[in-house]
Amino acid sequence: MYGIFMESWVIFKLYGGRWSYLLLYFAALIFVAVKAKDKEIKLLFAWLPLMMLAVFFFPPFRKVYVRVFGDGNTQYRLLWLVPMGMTVSYAGCLAATLVPMRGNRLGLKRITDRILIPVAVSALIMACGSLVYLNPLVTKAENPWHIPQEAIEVADIIAPEQTPGAGRLRVRAAVPSELVHFIRQYNTDIVLAYGRDIIAYNYYNEIHERLEKTERIDVRGLAEVLKDDGVQYLVLKRDAPVDTDPADAGFMLYAETESYRIFEVPGWAGG
Repeated sequence: MYGIFMESWVIFKLYGGRWSYLLLYFAALIFVAVKAKDKEIKLLFAWLPLMMLAVFFFPPFRKVYVRVFGDGNTQYRLLWLVPMGMTVSYAGCLAATLVPMRGNRLGLKRITDRILIPVAVSALIMACGSLVYLNPLVTKAENPWHIPQEAIEVADIIAPEQTPGAGRLRVRAAVPSELVHFIRQYNTDIVLAYGRDIIAYNYYNEIHERLEKTERIDVRGLAEVLKDDGVQYLVLKRDAPVDTDPADAGFMLYAETESYRIFEVPGWAGG
């Protein structure tokens, strides 16, 4: 049981990121539990989150979760139900309301103290985090979808043309791993041969194995697997290592972008 508890503990630490923010959250939770007078507020921001965390760390619960869902890597999503940000924000506002209003020589109410507390809490929240724009992976958005422009170009090329009044058309495509997340986000009419679960958790998928996990792509063997899976389009990086020219294996060049070549799969099911 201790080992199972530690698994949940590691997941919690990874979810929480910096300890400073977790400490800030628990301080806010305790403050709300002690100082809030509204019972519904206490229930929402204190008692229910504590119950959720108790269930999260309860070893038998993790055993049941893994058995039901077959994978414990998604257990962290239960922590989305814990309103950490809202609790810290509410605690700051509650602290401001508990500060007595002082009068000045003119008899007017002073609100300086009530303003300073939310400002201080905001500054504390920022100090507990980090500036996301300093992350080298954060780049200037190229378009309103905030995904690489070339991923949009590829998706627009292979996306089916919809006819008003007709049924929804979809195409099936195999694309390099770096495009999977973006295409599935941009256009749901494109059904991918494998998804992020194959990439993130290293599940077996024959197309992914033949396309991404080999020193040199067996083009003819890949063509057979794609055809059997009903894949209509194959997207290859221009520098993808192949054992023969795709055209010699029956692939027809459909379109090109700066970094990718798009082929029609020979004899795909439905074609």
